Amino acid sequence: MPDSLHIVAGLRQLDEAGYVRVFQTRKLSPRGINTLLDLSEALAAPEQIRASLTRLDWPTLRGIRVGDAAALKRVAAQQFTRPDTNPPVLLDSVTEPLAQLLPNVPDFTEFVAADARNGSEAARLIATTAADAIEQLDLAPRTVRRGRGGIRMSGVEVRRIAADLDLDPAVAGSLYRWLFVGGLIAPLDDIWLPTVTGRDFAGLPVITRWQTLAAAWMRGLTSSALAELCLVAAIPDPCVPFNDYVDATPTTSAIQLPGDLAARARSAAALGIIHIDPAVDLEAPLDGVAQLTPAGALLLNDDIAAAAQTLAAEFPTEVDRVYLQPDRTVIAPGPLKPDVEVQLRQVADLTHRAIASEYRITEQSLTRALQAGMTASQILALLKNISLTGVPQPVAYLIGDLAERYGQVRVREHGGGTIVRALTDELADQLLVDASLRPLRLQPGSVGLTSAVSPPAVLTTLRESRYPAILENPDGSPAESAGQLTAEPFVAEVPPSIQSTAETLAELAARSRENDDQESWLRRRLELARRDRQALDVTIDLGGGKSRTLLLMPISVTPQRLRALDVDADVERTLPLRAITELSDE
Repeated sequence: MPDSLHIVAGLRQLDEAGYVRVFQTRKLSPRGINTLLDLSEALAAPEQIRASLTRLDWPTLRGIRVGDAAALKRVAAQQFTRPDTNPPVLLDSVTEPLAQLLPNVPDFTEFVAADARNGSEAARLIATTAADAIEQLDLAPRTVRRGRGGIRMSGVEVRRIAADLDLDPAVAGSLYRWLFVGGLIAPLDDIWLPTVTGRDFAGLPVITRWQTLAAAWMRGLTSSALAELCLVAAIPDPCVPFNDYVDATPTTSAIQLPGDLAARARSAAALGIIHIDPAVDLEAPLDGVAQLTPAGALLLNDDIAAAAQTLAAEFPTEVDRVYLQPDRTVIAPGPLKPDVEVQLRQVADLTHRAIASEYRITEQSLTRALQAGMTASQILALLKNISLTGVPQPVAYLIGDLAERYGQVRVREHGGGTIVRALTDELADQLLVDASLRPLRLQPGSVGLTSAVSPPAVLTTLRESRYPAILENPDGSPAESAGQLTAEPFVAEVPPSIQSTAETLAELAARSRENDDQESWLRRRLELARRDRQALDVTIDLGGGKSRTLLLMPISVTPQRLRALDVDADVERTLPLRAITELSDE
């Protein structure tokens, strides 16, 4: 049976969403595809298979080459395997180009130098910074762009993020891509927000965070990207490029990869996969400027657990207590345990990230805690629990004073505008004369100050001007906090042409018979041979267990019969199509 018929059998098992995935993962245009056989022959085309292999991520490419069941299951969804086998077996038309692309699967640990750095310091830093990046999304909105090429970030925004996180811009862009690919952040309208998974990220062990980022990096590591990494680290490239199909600027379905080799090398170094000496000039040729780390080698061997274990063995010991100082500075004498840092950052801002990080308790950080529903006693209890120095009097006083003043300015919607109500006359007078509040155009009213600006905008402006403002209900009671916005996992939009074709194919599969596939394939193959004046070896069932093979050149093909020239006998023959059991080229 030809591979196109195996593929048809696999396509019949799909629903509408399955057809969409096939078009998108194999990057097929739906133009000209009207039947299951049209799609199967497009998928079985040698050039399509070769191009699709170059787009596979390295763990999948390596996995199907060594027969890994999980990797074979992943490519089964792309119709690379026979549908009637368990575990999956690659199609014959895939096996040969796969062997050409990846003749041998190396053990990358053989290319690690005896004096190689392990990359644990870089790995710990990027895993910690990733949690910082997610937390920043609640504090400073980050814009995102949607276009035909997918999700993008402007260069200005990436540089702003890099400055805030103290990262190289190339690494900052990569970090956002890894967070996106890992399902930790997603766009909501035009800004990035954490997902539910992302909100739990900071509480995970640091090495688990690294594994999440490393797995996302691996998903973008195609054969061409691996070739670049091998060049930079001076190790043999296991892949033989299909020059006609290799994409020189590999991308994911999410954010574009950094635009040049130096940027991608810095991103790999940030994960601890390679080590680049800080003195190296990355503007010069990059051949052999880096060393593969032991953890990087294990990762390329698709053993992420062993890579993580190697890194974690060199991580510094974590601590669970901090020094709280009278000037409201908080010093961690070492890397904080994730659950302790999550608690601390409820009430304090990170000011310096290092092995011994520094935090600061501010009016803004305490206001956020109050907005989240914490009370003054809860904040004090948290600090007492994690502080080696107790809670200094200035800190306790600030917490008590701010909690007492919190909510003394109330904001609510009224008649398409906003009412701002101060609980004291002195505070109301202060709001009227504060220059920072002029954009609100506050005016005295019967029940408070009025503004034509919307309540959310008024609330934001008041808080930015350090007023303890909250929303209130129409009856004057404090409104419950809406909480932090959380994005749903990202789902890419399906182009209408692909969606329409997928619907058509699903309907065809539901109402047609499996026997129709072989009959359609047979007629199509004979019709192509007729058009090209090509002779075929045609095997005919003579009944009684006997068969005969003739070299025939088709003259006409109908749904029931074939009229053809018998090349050897030089006579015309007419045969029923149902008697033909096999076709092969001359």
